[in-house]
Amino acid sequence: MSAEYEDVDMLKEDINDLAATGCDGGIVRKAGAEAVLAAATRDYPKLPVFDIRKRRLWALRNSLHVDWETVRLGKLYSILPPRGERMLVAGGCLEVANGLLHDCMERLKESGYVLHAAIELPEAQPPNWPRAASLDEDLGPKLLLWKPSPVISECFPVILQTLEAQEQHSSAEDLTRKPSETDALYQSLDIQREANPLASNSMTMLDLAAGSGRDVVWPLTSTSPLCRQIRCVVALEQSHAANLRGEALATSCDIDARQETAANIADGHGSNIADAACGTGSPPQGAIFVLGDAKNVAHVRAAAACAHTTQFSIVHVARFLDRRLFPTIRDTITPGGFVLYHHFLVGSFRPKGEGKLLRHGELATAFGPDFGFDVLVDRVIQLADTRPVSIFCAQKKAIVPVATTAPTV
Repeated sequence: MSAEYEDVDMLKEDINDLAATGCDGGIVRKAGAEAVLAAATRDYPKLPVFDIRKRRLWALRNSLHVDWETVRLGKLYSILPPRGERMLVAGGCLEVANGLLHDCMERLKESGYVLHAAIELPEAQPPNWPRAASLDEDLGPKLLLWKPSPVISECFPVILQTLEAQEQHSSAEDLTRKPSETDALYQSLDIQREANPLASNSMTMLDLAAGSGRDVVWPLTSTSPLCRQIRCVVALEQSHAANLRGEALATSCDIDARQETAANIADGHGSNIADAACGTGSPPQGAIFVLGDAKNVAHVRAAAACAHTTQFSIVHVARFLDRRLFPTIRDTITPGGFVLYHHFLVGSFRPKGEGKLLRHGELATAFGPDFGFDVLVDRVIQLADTRPVSIFCAQKKAIVPVATTAPTV
């Protein structure tokens, strides 16, 4: 298909024909300006666009750009949509001429991805573009082709609602507060207000056993109200290869990212240890990928030092369990902060061994009132393979009581 498209409906018909035949080697070629606009922004608003152009002189809003020559497919699985979802692949004349667009299509299909169509984009920015699309200008939020862990998707809105409600409550108390009142109630309200991350716009987040970093990058890229308050996300992961994938993902999304080694930080040799040793200074902006063992308390503390802190606004744990770390997780959350936990429960066929599976109600005990937490969400969902997993969120109280008869967990 190599015709110059002047009619939007002709382009749409060709794209739909390709989709109906499985996009077997077909590329919609030399699409005209209006056709590109229609395909990329109007006629297919729900289809993710995977842009592999090396010479990206103009940009599509809400598309993910990756240089196909520099990134192997094996490193892309974490940034692509789930297998089975349709997407558009876009390249330029160079990618068509040297076969990269065709190679991309074939390798994606071999890996189980469904291509709606592949489009050759014109070299020059189309005229009458709805807004300036210079790469030096804000193109709006990038399209994330993946989703974060289910506990983030479900609980981030809950966290936001909780913080907003607490802020409104504190403001209402201020209106009725008498200047002479200094009792513990009002001291508690002051501490709660200071602990409210929305008041500082500098939330920090720790992702334990972070894997390839999708849950690290997502909060820094999403435009949700809560994510706009998150300044720094630290990943603690023992796989160097996974940290490299996470850093590459962050960089592709225009997020400042760097690597650190927990052992070096613990020994005083980290790149920012001078400022971080005492948890002083504002947290850095962006993502920090720390090579270390999430089961090692010293490495967890080193990860906190990277963010110039000793405690995080949010601690996220997904598909990782070491009960010995529960006290450290509690201590690593700032008063008013949150723990998010997502792991397999007893009854799952994998991982093997009940010691590697959560017991029902276990998180509500480990992060419950006896340890100074309020449980906000505690439920179980079932994955497509029938395994039960937790969706858990709790907030640390502003003033944490001393547990006298609390169970040992």
